[in-house]
Amino acid sequence: MAVPNKHISIRLGGIHGKAQTIVNVALRLLPANHIDYTLVSDERVPADLLIADGDDATGQALLAASARDQHAIVYGKQAPAAVAAQWQYIHPLRVQGLLDAIGDLVRHMPVRTRQAGTHEMDGVSDSCLQWLTRMRHLDTPSHAVVAPTLAIWIDGQAKTFYAIQNFDKVSMEMAACSRPPQVRTVDPETFLAATAKLQRHNLDGLIWRTAHMPRKVAPLDPKQRYRLRGWPNFTRVGAQAHELRLAALLTQRAMSVAELERASGCDQQEIAGFCNAARWFDLLLTESAAPDHRPSSLPGTPAAAHGPASSGLLARLARRLSDMVTSRGADER
Repeated sequence: MAVPNKHISIRLGGIHGKAQTIVNVALRLLPANHIDYTLVSDERVPADLLIADGDDATGQALLAASARDQHAIVYGKQAPAAVAAQWQYIHPLRVQGLLDAIGDLVRHMPVRTRQAGTHEMDGVSDSCLQWLTRMRHLDTPSHAVVAPTLAIWIDGQAKTFYAIQNFDKVSMEMAACSRPPQVRTVDPETFLAATAKLQRHNLDGLIWRTAHMPRKVAPLDPKQRYRLRGWPNFTRVGAQAHELRLAALLTQRAMSVAELERASGCDQQEIAGFCNAARWFDLLLTESAAPDHRPSSLPGTPAAAHGPASSGLLARLARRLSDMVTSRGADER
């Protein structure tokens, strides 16, 4: 039986240049050593392990502010004046030496294995979608490196982001990422100067579209029935024709995947993608697929709207809205 990987959260402090390359290589090799990790940038979120440059001002500040029981790996030309019991000093910095130091510390720290679909300890996210959702609540402008070829600037208060790439390219890169990006906060002046010539996009739309991507979508349970609390905010997330049909049906009553396929004309991938996106906006509800003839009671939906007549009316309305969306083309996100 395979040994489950341990999962830890890691904060990096003051790491630049050649050292950054060495650290990145070591981190990519961690899964082969039965260790999964999440990079933590938010100073309010505690990390299991701090890796810091003891010669750098940022690294020194993080070490000085760390808790007494904070596990840390410190590198630099000179060992710190005070080395805590849970710290390891290494010099010179090499990939294998860093892997050995991380492995030794992980063996002595309380960690838990990562389980798919769960939140990590202390609110640390194990998915890019959870990271994106947190970005919606940032108080200060931020810069995030998603991949070597993609960096985005995020304005959490305005629920927008900026990038050189177009929206579709960003959403594809985001769907392909395997861990939350590295984030740093920036001052408003730097943010304005950096984003002046970049494309502006909607952050909610990015979450919605990324949640549709095949790598992020899990198959729906055929034994469950699904419904929506209410309509998604298509003004912000953008509407595709099949999404309007699904929203119209699922705001009426709970339906199984088979029922949705017949009523909407959508395939299972489209249905699963829509439901997964709705789940990230806390719109999706589930219930047993056993027959239930009681009227649904959705927020904001009159009880009379669940009868056969209104079902046909809403279906026609959804088709009409779909035709309008198709004829107008894709809305600006």
